[in-house]
Amino acid sequence: MLFTFWVKLRFSDSNSSCLILFFGKNIPGFKFLETSKNHSTPIPSNEKERLDALHSYRIVNTTPEEKFDSLTQIAAYICDSSIALISLIDTNRLWFKSKIGMKDFEIPRDLSFCQYTITQDEIFEIENALMDERFQNNPFVLGPPNIRFYAGTPLKTPEGFNIGTLCVLDTEPKSLNSKQKTILKVLSNQIIANFELIKKNRELVLIQEKKEELQKSKSQFFANMSHEIRTPVHGILGITGLLSETELQPEQKEYVDTIRRSGNLLLNLLNDILDLSKLESSHMKIEVIAFDLMDLLRDVFHLFEADAKRKNLEFKMLGEQPSSLIVSTDPNRLKQILVNLVSNAFKFTEKGSVSIEFVFDIESDSKQCDIWIRVKDTGIGIPERKLKELFQAYTQMDTSVSRKYGGTGLGLAISKGFAEMMGLKLTTQSVINRGSVFEISGRIPLAERSEVNFEPKKPNSNTNGTPIQDLRILVAEDNETNQMLIKRVLEKLGYKPVIVSNGIEALHHIETKGTDVFFLDIQMPELSGIETAKILTQHTDQSIRPYIIAMTANASQEDKEDCLASGINEYVSKPFRKEEIADLLNHFIVGKNSKT
Repeated sequence: MLFTFWVKLRFSDSNSSCLILFFGKNIPGFKFLETSKNHSTPIPSNEKERLDALHSYRIVNTTPEEKFDSLTQIAAYICDSSIALISLIDTNRLWFKSKIGMKDFEIPRDLSFCQYTITQDEIFEIENALMDERFQNNPFVLGPPNIRFYAGTPLKTPEGFNIGTLCVLDTEPKSLNSKQKTILKVLSNQIIANFELIKKNRELVLIQEKKEELQKSKSQFFANMSHEIRTPVHGILGITGLLSETELQPEQKEYVDTIRRSGNLLLNLLNDILDLSKLESSHMKIEVIAFDLMDLLRDVFHLFEADAKRKNLEFKMLGEQPSSLIVSTDPNRLKQILVNLVSNAFKFTEKGSVSIEFVFDIESDSKQCDIWIRVKDTGIGIPERKLKELFQAYTQMDTSVSRKYGGTGLGLAISKGFAEMMGLKLTTQSVINRGSVFEISGRIPLAERSEVNFEPKKPNSNTNGTPIQDLRILVAEDNETNQMLIKRVLEKLGYKPVIVSNGIEALHHIETKGTDVFFLDIQMPELSGIETAKILTQHTDQSIRPYIIAMTANASQEDKEDCLASGINEYVSKPFRKEEIADLLNHFIVGKNSKT
């Protein structure tokens, strides 16, 4: 006759134990203890689904956790038991998520008391294992830990699957009273609630990761789209800019101006889409630097003086105007907010006035300044029902307004996002047909005038075709239209640039002929602009290293940082103006002359 039996071995030197399963034939005259005759391991009818439910929690084989250990401690204390376990029943084993009074982390399923517990919904209790034929020959009853008493309640999932138990065991026969059983049941519910929380948190993490991945793909798509659109727009605006400097008939000049305005509108739309994408993906960065807030307000005011004259509107800047107010936040983003608000004010105001009003409050010995900057208009106003939606992306007052005035509904959402990143509030009040007030308010740090990064005085821009200083200029650009454009711009500034189509040709030219200033496109075949700059910075004789100016249709702050990190000295975003190129060259000349 074939036989199988379990033997539990305990090692005295290490105080550890193991279970061994033996197979063999009957030996005459040798008797073995049998667990029970006509008895088999109970298997729930929904075993496959039960195991799937267990594995969905991904709890098995995880490390101990205090929140579960505290529940087993409570169970042991309430039930006055020396052993308490949170057991999860896998295919062939019982694994303990938490244990008190038990050295093993798992035991065979068919030796467990818990295999019976999961077949029912109520507490399974054995008052004296020696008196129960199912357990009287169990090695855990006959040997350590010498179990006599067991009580377990199933861990039932919300879907109704018993995936394990919370059980208490003792070495003395006994029974639980109704209060102890109730508490044991409550604790089991708490365990399942924690399992559910872990599962939900994991699912939320996965959802967030997918959301971030989707947002990353979306941001990359917008960045690629921006680059691909900026490149031809750069050509259009650049060529029309050069064309406007030629002798044109009034009608021709009007056409050129229309092309330039349309191109700039498209460019602004691209910038808005990129800004919103970065805000939504939390990739937008705020640059905190010292600047003069009064200078910024004056700059914004001067930008719109021509609009006020064109529309015959009164335009005022009101407030107690200190000569200067040095603060520390992001001047570019603050200016972008103000430009958007003032631009909207002029767009929606046909008669009356537009004003920029400000109040500053600085307490004595304070390093902070409370600011209120308001943009007021006497325009068409905003319906009260629309005010709550005003700062949501893609939201406009109504289709008739968008048809008449244009726009995408992105500007205010972007402005509010920028304001919040700087710790400021952007709010509005409005009355139909009487106008609107948009207010930026909050507290910003003060700074010292010595912290302001003043640019050295530049020589007059050489836009008349006479260079301030003769320079050897190299341009690496693969797009033929852009090659022609930068060549003509530099020629109009009085220079004679050399044009190459990729980084390899540029490196060869620099090594053999040298150059003073290197205009470098970033996205090129053969060798990218970043790679070319790194080679020049890291591997080229520094005595022949030129001053590198990046030209790129990638317009983000991250792109600029990547350029500067690769050893590039300056950065200009396409589309650029002739005056920008002149200023960059003048900046190089000033720096070069100051060193000699």
